[in-house]
Amino acid sequence: MTRIFPAVSALFLALTAASPLWAKCQLDKVTDLPATVQDNRIYVAGSINSQPLLYQLGTANPQSIVLPFAAYTLGMRPVNSPNGPGTSYDLTGAEGKAEYVAANDVRIGNWHGYDVGMMSIGAVANFGHPKALAILGEDYLANYEIELDLRNNLIAFYQAKDCADDNLAYWAQNYNVVDFVKFDPAAPQIKFMGKIGGKDVTMLLDSAVPNSLLSAETARALGVESNSPGVVRVWDFADLNNKPIPTWLGGFKSFTLDQENIAPVKLAFANGRAFGANMILGFDFIRSHHLLISHSQRKMYFSYSGGPPFETYKPPAK
Repeated sequence: MTRIFPAVSALFLALTAASPLWAKCQLDKVTDLPATVQDNRIYVAGSINSQPLLYQLGTANPQSIVLPFAAYTLGMRPVNSPNGPGTSYDLTGAEGKAEYVAANDVRIGNWHGYDVGMMSIGAVANFGHPKALAILGEDYLANYEIELDLRNNLIAFYQAKDCADDNLAYWAQNYNVVDFVKFDPAAPQIKFMGKIGGKDVTMLLDSAVPNSLLSAETARALGVESNSPGVVRVWDFADLNNKPIPTWLGGFKSFTLDQENIAPVKLAFANGRAFGANMILGFDFIRSHHLLISHSQRKMYFSYSGGPPFETYKPPAK
């Protein structure tokens, strides 16, 4: 099957045939979360200590985060971190200060929690939206199966029962699936193996990044650098400490994840020692796919749903 996009020459999808769910397998819905999408970021509504705010969805964040000034104004209190003293690192690898804080009451959709802890860190005014003061990370998300279908404004959380390795891609006759790799329950992140230009790379799903990114080191190993022919400077990526990280756009032979293949492909890349993977799959990839992240199976199911899987992010005019 071939589809043509303005930014991608050809997308070839040879998809795995879906098998029906076994009768014993149940996906019990915990909550629906209508998505707010702005500036290539995903937000869900909730509250901390009965004060409303937006949470940015952060599938690459091992811990949920709240901005320090927000933690104070929302009445959160310092507590001892279950993982010991807090230290964080930005994409450049620079060390930052972190404090563990707790809220008496947290609500996200139908979910209601008490004495909920978060890391207090960051030097930005918000997470891309004036009301976005916290990031919902994998310490919360990893307890559920997460469905993301942004074309239908859908985010849903499920509990899987008796599903073992049964197919959870209920929405599609054809789908792709990849296994998590290096999954650490103490510091959960969604990583899997793919290929760029036929070479194996680790990929990290990061819903908080507006544009998918290769690390500059990975791009260099594939023969593409900032001064290579045809490479252009595009935008500056801002980390949690509001430090700009220069980003370039270059051409690569192909992108492959399970049976989905895009060839040739243009991908952004940036310097960063703390990516934690060779490539970050960001909002642009998520928006063009229907995903189900199965934490119980440690798999990600996905099917193409429309639009360019990768496109050059353009920050809003100031």
